[in-house]
Amino acid sequence: MRRPGRTIGWSLALVGAMAACEADQGRPLDLDALDAKTFDVEVAADPGPADDASDDVATDAPAPADTVTDDGAPQDVGGDDGADAAADVADAVTDTVDADAADAQDVAPDAEPPPPPPQGGAALQAWLEAGHYLSWAAESAPHASTGPHFGKVRTFVNAPLEASLAAGAAAHPAGAAAVKELYGSGDTVAGWAVAVKLQAASALGEGWHWYERYQGSTYADAAGAGLCTGCHSAGKDFILTPSPLK
Repeated sequence: MRRPGRTIGWSLALVGAMAACEADQGRPLDLDALDAKTFDVEVAADPGPADDASDDVATDAPAPADTVTDDGAPQDVGGDDGADAAADVADAVTDTVDADAADAQDVAPDAEPPPPPPQGGAALQAWLEAGHYLSWAAESAPHASTGPHFGKVRTFVNAPLEASLAAGAAAHPAGAAAVKELYGSGDTVAGWAVAVKLQAASALGEGWHWYERYQGSTYADAAGAGLCTGCHSAGKDFILTPSPLK
């Protein structure tokens, strides 16, 4: 590469040599006879030392988007091809994550619904203590009972009874059930009262199984228990709980 600085040096040396030659022959140097156009252009084109260094870097460095093949030919590997490759990688990662999530969903077992309440006795007490009713619709908090249930209560109803209450049905379906937590005057559960409909016909309360146990004592555990049906007969198909639950 021809450098302006070197061209200037060569031009000055040439002028000096011609002047010396003319002096040896007794003639003054005729500057008008010199063609100084190239010399003037070269002087005007001098970019200085800083630009000279940057010129070397800009000229000698390969383009950043190019690489060189085995035969020395440049090969373009940048631009849109690079962006497309990055997009392909991102799509592949997304597909893998989605596939893993789908596989995990397929492998994870569906949550099983809680078992229905047994018909009284130790089995029903164990079912209550296991909290199988806690996934049912419920009142928002314990409140003072309107009946003889020892103090504060909170009622839970299963899906069949919740739907029947919401529909304002005159009779609830077989399998409808309600659980009433009994708190007494405290803040922890001290017992339960349960009503489970055994058949479509209420039969004056005989179609319901009634259970009540508080602080270790059992007060009712039978179909048509008189202790319960006497009060609950005032409700809609023996259920006094209002709808919607509060």
